[in-house]
Amino acid sequence: INFSYKEEILAQRSIIKSVKIRLAGLGRSMDDHEIANLLISTQQCFITFFAGLPGVGKTSLCKLLTQAQGIEKRLLSISVARGWTSVKDMVGFHNPLNDRFQPASTGMYEFLQAIDAEVKSEDLNPMAYILLDEANLSSIEHYWSAFMGITDATTNQNLAIGQKPLIIPRNLRFLATINYDGTTEPLSPRILDRAGVVVMRPGDITPHQSVDESALQALPICSENMNTLFG
Repeated sequence: INFSYKEEILAQRSIIKSVKIRLAGLGRSMDDHEIANLLISTQQCFITFFAGLPGVGKTSLCKLLTQAQGIEKRLLSISVARGWTSVKDMVGFHNPLNDRFQPASTGMYEFLQAIDAEVKSEDLNPMAYILLDEANLSSIEHYWSAFMGITDATTNQNLAIGQKPLIIPRNLRFLATINYDGTTEPLSPRILDRAGVVVMRPGDITPHQSVDESALQALPICSENMNTLFG
């Protein structure tokens, strides 16, 4: 939806309220400032980390946040494995034996191809997300290195993977969940300088409720609207 409005602050509050009520209907109660923090962090940062102890609901919140915005089908969830050392583990690699690109089993290459195809259309597209679950089981500096250089980009970027470059559009964001314990890798200052970090604590998990969405702002809105309101 190309969201038209006259007053920016009222439009921001409308989106925050709509996401908050839909999240409550999905069983996750949060305050207005917490919703605003999530929308601003994910909009302004190319990658946002959700940090906290196991069981606080980091992964479920990432999925519910996209569901509340009406873009659950535009979320790719990837479980990071121990021992990932390069981008080939997450995306894939060029096989010189058959001169073809060999996609990784994560599905990320196919997802990026779909996003790339979208850019060439004239349509207004909503946001898209890639979730790296348990992101620091391996050093993210290694397997995510291909994306490090475009964290500060404000325009579409080319990613040289495979036989032809893929376009990484402005409406793509990464979410990442991390635990801090003896089994994980610490985040370096080089990563933290480019990322948002949302520290989570145990919150209220409530039963699913029926929500009357007729009085709420229809979602999703296009990525240009989101960038104007929260970018």
